[in-house]
Order: sequence, then structure tokens, then C-alpha cells
Amino acid sequence: MAEDGWEARMAAQARARHRAQQHVRHPAYLHFDGMAWPNPIDPLDVEWSLRYGTPTREQLNVAASMIAAYKQLVEDPKTRRDAKVAGIRRVLATPPTPPPPLPNSPEGIR
Repeated sequence: MAEDGWEARMAAQARARHRAQQHVRHPAYLHFDGMAWPNPIDPLDVEWSLRYGTPTREQLNVAASMIAAYKQLVEDPKTRRDAKVAGIRRVLATPPTPPPPLPNSPEGIR
């Protein structure tokens, strides 16, 4: 029976970690309407690194998503493309909100 309690605790901790990670947003992406799009502000300096430096694996992944996003916008009909661009502009115009505290942080324990 002790193993069942241990497994239940481990599963609960894994669920809590997963929920906490869902709130962490990578600065290279914008999230809206259930979608994630590459951030055109380029906080990781992907463009500079691709042109003049040695890109990291993370920068290469962001660059690949930028290419995929560009292809998607070109393929979309005008109304869908305009809606996505409007969503990107809306997110860029909105000041960022701080993420909620993690469950084990002093702010999260109440």
C-alpha cells in the first residue's frame, strides 16, 4: 500500500510541474487564440546569429518556426492572414503580464 501512496504523490507532483510549465512562455513566441507564433521582435537575435554568428540549437529551432510561419501566412487566404497578423499586433501592443508563481515558491504558498 505504501507504494500506491508514493505513486500517487509522484503523479500529483508531475501534474503540478506540468501545470506550472504551461504558464511559462518562451520570449521567442507570441501566444493568442490558441496559437503560438514566432515573435517578430526577435528577442534571441536569431537574424543576427544566422547572418554573422554561430546560432545555437534554440535559435535554429526558432528560425525554423519563423520559416514555417512565413509559409503559413503566404498560403493563408487574405481574411485568415489578416486575422493572424492582427492577433500578433494585438499581443505586441499589450504589456506583458508576469507569470503566476510556481507552486513551491514563497509567493505560491498561501
